Amino acid sequence: AAVVALIDTVFLKGVNSSQYKNITFKGDPYAVGYFYDGFMFGGFQTKKGIVMSSGYAGELDKTNNCSNQVVSYNTTGGSDVDLASLVSTSINDACVIEFDFKPTNQISSFRYVFGSEEYPEYVGGSFNDVFGFFLSGDGINGTYSNNAVNIALIPNTSLPVSINNVNCGNTNPNCQPGPGGTYCDLLIENIVTTSPAFKQLALNAYTIAFTADNATTPCSWYHIKLAIGDAGDSAWDSGVFLEMGSFDPGKITESTNYTHPTVDSLLYESCNNHEAILYFDIGSERTEDFTIPFTVEGSAWPGTDYLLFSSQPGKIFIPAGQTYDSIVIRPFADDLVEGIEDIQIKYIPVICGMGFEETVTILLSDVPDFADTNLVFNSVCEDTITLGFNDVLSGIPPYTYRWLPDNQSTAWIDYSITGVDSVAVPCVVTDTCGYQVVDTAFVKVIALQADAGPDKSLCNLPSVQLEGSSDGAQHFMWVANPPDATLTTPAIPDPIVSPLVNTTYTLTVSDNCTHSDDDEAQVFLDVAVANAGEDQSICVQQSATLECNQGLTYVWTSNPPDPGLPVQAGNQTITVLPVVTTTYSVEVTNDCGFTATDEVVVVVNPLPTATAGNDSEICFNESYSLQGSGGIHYLWSSIPDDPSLHVNQQDTLA
Repeated sequence: AAVVALIDTVFLKGVNSSQYKNITFKGDPYAVGYFYDGFMFGGFQTKKGIVMSSGYAGELDKTNNCSNQVVSYNTTGGSDVDLASLVSTSINDACVIEFDFKPTNQISSFRYVFGSEEYPEYVGGSFNDVFGFFLSGDGINGTYSNNAVNIALIPNTSLPVSINNVNCGNTNPNCQPGPGGTYCDLLIENIVTTSPAFKQLALNAYTIAFTADNATTPCSWYHIKLAIGDAGDSAWDSGVFLEMGSFDPGKITESTNYTHPTVDSLLYESCNNHEAILYFDIGSERTEDFTIPFTVEGSAWPGTDYLLFSSQPGKIFIPAGQTYDSIVIRPFADDLVEGIEDIQIKYIPVICGMGFEETVTILLSDVPDFADTNLVFNSVCEDTITLGFNDVLSGIPPYTYRWLPDNQSTAWIDYSITGVDSVAVPCVVTDTCGYQVVDTAFVKVIALQADAGPDKSLCNLPSVQLEGSSDGAQHFMWVANPPDATLTTPAIPDPIVSPLVNTTYTLTVSDNCTHSDDDEAQVFLDVAVANAGEDQSICVQQSATLECNQGLTYVWTSNPPDPGLPVQAGNQTITVLPVVTTTYSVEVTNDCGFTATDEVVVVVNPLPTATAGNDSEICFNESYSLQGSGGIHYLWSSIPDDPSLHVNQQDTLA
């Protein structure tokens, strides 16, 4: 059953199921296998197929070794009368596949490759593995069973493909490619480590891809037998590789070509004369006309949504001497919003009054609304940022771009703003259907915020360093009140000063885009400074670390009282674990005896109470909206797992 399935789905792939029947197999099922990545078979279009072997097919992908047998297995295949008639010795390990087919062409064909372990040692000898493709039926009168002929022939000859007929001579025992032989140009030797397939194929040589073909009468049933076996003994195996889908008894094959260079999956109404051309190809010329009727169905209406052109109304018509016909579908805009519509071309791909209907479906869509887009890009003055709209465009990609005023044509551009606090950068975007919009990137400079840093105490210190800062600022300027002669570097963020009296220092920051801001810091000689840090937010059972500025001594208190505070109340840095929102105060005493206080609030957020909503019941194929509450972030799960829960990441929504 497995071998029959391989023939049905691999070798006969693409053949209408009404054109073949009675697939049978005789031999050992392990003698037949599926191959892929057949890069060594240059004449195969698919590089895939099935292999028939006189041994075990699964062993053929071993690394080769010319001097020893790599694949040599006995199977339960026995003998075959037609294989025996090709040689003058006994047949063992026969592998035979047979089926009937009804061609619609005057020529039926398929592609194959033959290879063997018996190359090159047994060239000219009697131990030659043998294979054949025996075709019988109307107009055929051969010498094999059912008056069959062997169509496994060397091209343009009547010689069967065999080791003695296609070889490069007997080079035993040096394992080197030898000169001479017959039809050596049709053979690829695989006996040295530099051979392309040496590590992928255990056979010493294999032929180029051959085509087995023969004249057939359309609409008549034929029988074919594909057979291979060991001759004279059961050693040194061989294989025939049959390309997937290459068996061609004559069939019409459809392919769709979209005339737009970048749209190849559906038709859009009014998109640069976008058309779909359906080609119906019979593969080879016939001596008489080929006509197949077709019907048109679908949700799109001919004459309203599209026009259909064919060489004959309702018919695929291929004249004698030609190989294909085509149907052209040309949509046009109807100013109606209809969503995705379909056009169905239905036909029977074989003649002879048989076959099963096949359908070609073309999807037709409205041209999406392609509107102007405005985006805001925040920037620091004279920083380089990247501008672009590719993530938000609603037309039909791909797009072309023209940024103004410099006519840059890339989807994204680098831009730097200076001299102003905002600017508009337009871009003309054209989609693949020719529709245009003018999108605008508004570049805005982020406002500056000056921070003069914490107040300072100069108690028993020769100097202090100011701690000014401002994200995005390009210029800094400090001014002292009263004037301070020690402020010698006012244009840096963090100058060092040594005032003689309590002094207020004003920091002004600015950029080259019209923004400025200022802030103040004080330096005291006769008072202390306390800074408990920024307020913090935690969850229940989490801790917070608080730290104040440096002093001589520290006294921390809290409101409401924190039972974990007393053991560390004298530290500069404390770690607290409040259960409710708590205000912490610190009193800092410097080494001059001055004191100062500051407060910091630790906000304690309660744990969330998850609410998934009420239980409910629905019928099969109905939907239900879940609604959660009680938190900020959500993650839904289900038992058993419901795949619909994860669509568009809705399992993270409330």
